[in-house]
Amino acid sequence: MSSVDWQTPLSSTLGLVLTSIGYSLTALYWAVVWLALQVVAKAPAYLYKTVSIVATPLTYPLYYIWRAVAFILSPVWALGRMVSGMGSWVVGVIVKFKYLYIYFSVAALIGIFSACMLYGTSSIVFSLLGISPSSHPARRQTQGGPQSSNSRYELQEQSPWGDGDEQDRTSSSSSDSDDFPPRLGQPQRRSNKPVLTNREFEQAYRQAKSTRLSPIKPSRRFRGLLAQTIHEESSESG
Repeated sequence: MSSVDWQTPLSSTLGLVLTSIGYSLTALYWAVVWLALQVVAKAPAYLYKTVSIVATPLTYPLYYIWRAVAFILSPVWALGRMVSGMGSWVVGVIVKFKYLYIYFSVAALIGIFSACMLYGTSSIVFSLLGISPSSHPARRQTQGGPQSSNSRYELQEQSPWGDGDEQDRTSSSSSDSDDFPPRLGQPQRRSNKPVLTNREFEQAYRQAKSTRLSPIKPSRRFRGLLAQTIHEESSESG
């Protein structure tokens, strides 16, 4: 009975000591945590104050340098603003005239389609009628080419008092040259030989017929003014 009585106060005392130690450790822990939070929270403010104190001597030089750079680059800034304003204005105008672009594109498509239809129709008509547009200039070139002109000049250089066939050829060539004007751009050759008139040619024809140098051919045809004159046949021709 006595042994139990003296152990009870000892155990209670040890319990109180242990409990107080636990509470003190807990309080110390929370105190350390609070101090750490305060330091972390106030560190930026202290850091800002430290940086401001260090950078105070550099504030005025940096300010004046910035003002100088802004003054030097002010024309470039104004030009950039003007260019950007003009670009925005052009874009706005293009947006306003979008219907005009649509109209021009549709008109261009209609024109191209009409041209294709016209070309196809003309090609079909020419093929059905058997007409080729390139044949007429070639035909004119062959009719009035250098060979015909050379032969014409050779006939003019021959003797005017030859036989009747040569006279007919020279008369036909002279009438052709009189009826049709020369082409533009072709040089005209001039010969020293005299050109026979209608009266001289008729006299030469009668003389040749009277001397029987050339027989009269019924298929011979005169051109030009000789085709409009009436030629008399003598009794010696029979």
